[in-house]
Amino acid sequence: MPAQEPSPKADSSTKLAAAGTAKNRKHESRNRRANGASRALSRLATRRGRRELREQSPSWATSLLLHIAVLLLLAYVTLPLASTPELSLEAAAITEETFEIEDELLDVDFDMEQDTLEETIDEQLDLQPQIEVTTEAFEFQDAPPLEMLTEAVDFGVSLSDLGELPDTAGMTTSGLAGRTGATKAELLRSGGGTRSSEKAVLAGLDWLARHQYPDGSWNFDHTQSECNGQCANPASRYFRARSAATGLALLCYLGAGHTQEEGRYQRVVLRGIYALGNMFKLDENGASFWDPEGRMYSHGIATMAICEAYALTGDPALREPAQAAINFTCYAQDPRGGGWRYAPRQAGDTSVVGWQIGALKSGYLSNLSVPPQVVQRAAGFLNSMSSNDGSRYYYDKNRADGHAACTAIGALCRMYMGASKDYPGVQNAVGYLSQRGPSEGDVYYNYYAAQALFHYTGGKGPIWKQWNDKMRDQLVSTQASEGHELGSWAPIGAGHAAHAGRLFTTAMSVMTLEVYYRMMPIYREAAVEGSFDTSTDDTQEN
Repeated sequence: MPAQEPSPKADSSTKLAAAGTAKNRKHESRNRRANGASRALSRLATRRGRRELREQSPSWATSLLLHIAVLLLLAYVTLPLASTPELSLEAAAITEETFEIEDELLDVDFDMEQDTLEETIDEQLDLQPQIEVTTEAFEFQDAPPLEMLTEAVDFGVSLSDLGELPDTAGMTTSGLAGRTGATKAELLRSGGGTRSSEKAVLAGLDWLARHQYPDGSWNFDHTQSECNGQCANPASRYFRARSAATGLALLCYLGAGHTQEEGRYQRVVLRGIYALGNMFKLDENGASFWDPEGRMYSHGIATMAICEAYALTGDPALREPAQAAINFTCYAQDPRGGGWRYAPRQAGDTSVVGWQIGALKSGYLSNLSVPPQVVQRAAGFLNSMSSNDGSRYYYDKNRADGHAACTAIGALCRMYMGASKDYPGVQNAVGYLSQRGPSEGDVYYNYYAAQALFHYTGGKGPIWKQWNDKMRDQLVSTQASEGHELGSWAPIGAGHAAHAGRLFTTAMSVMTLEVYYRMMPIYREAAVEGSFDTSTDDTQEN
């Protein structure tokens, strides 16, 4: 059979492999691996390159997987040794002598000025009702076709100003700029992070790496990985959503500045993104990560991870998949009530809505197209779920008892959408959360409440200090410190975390301890860059 001419994709892969080899000429013994890059790439691509993908998927879907496969091959060429190093218990031990901390943190002065709780600052809150908020459901006309919703929205402007949208050309990912380098070190110090809390984050990331599946994914049933049942508290059979678990784990690494291109966990992240690339389903509505176990939770979490990976690296192979996932989020919104729930276009609940708005916010920070109508409808949904002047939020229309976690979600989403710091709904919700304090077992509530309070206070002052000291020390002290469970957290109580298991509890705890640098404080001037305006003229920096 005559030899076929190499395709443009194969030619491109060969050039990428050759480029990776050229950058590592000092390692001549590894050149033989690069010479076989095209053959290995073909084998990897075959797993996803079946006839169905070729016939139904757009070219970028195949390109994404080929691109990631090449990066995986180059990782084997350019990183020390070909095999992934085993993460031994000794390597992850949390001691001053053996634990490795990122270089930029070694010189951080963690001795912050101690604010007294009696100090009078402008975060003192008036918890009395100040405005009348209707709780009647908002009615919307049927959504226009998705292709018409192409204009990007600025999450930082007032919803009343959505008619005059800013030009997003040149927008940077300034909201994520605190995850690395000197900015991360300063945010960690000034926000109340400690050497112990950052060690807890790294130990948690090590535990997650040890529980990554061979195909690069994670599962809330962590026992089938390297763990082999050594760690207790796997998820119940109803919480074994691979795309949600993989997305959550990736968010932990991305939140600490580790990407598929750099960082201590580069290959862990790269394998995770490759796994996600094999999970989405494509149709005319976009790329869906929906699965029977995690449902729209899975889609929102995985979309958030893909968008953040793109935002932090600018990897062109991720742009179209990220935009396609955002498109499906927009399609799946309830066109009348403005929310999201388990199935696409179903009447919403606040918990699922939180992940979708988080994904849209990450998409916006990635300079992807986010339709303003979607944000407007979501704001209407939040209005319909709020009571007591915005100080409490319901789970859904059938549960009109203010829910703590939903209140934290509602407050954070309001901030994402551009509510000013002196907006009574935000003030009242923050007042409620600060009085309630951190939970001992509800990691879901802690994750959202920590972000809401951090953004409102800028990570400064007595309100934040009182919350943060308790939350931080509680998480550090309850992290597992021995055996194969080292670096993880066990679920406490009989709530959702108990069903979701140890991996879910660990991921949420790690992301809570990353609150200092995960996103730049919304109400600080430093969080604003270019056209991404997250403050208004009447807000004050703490």
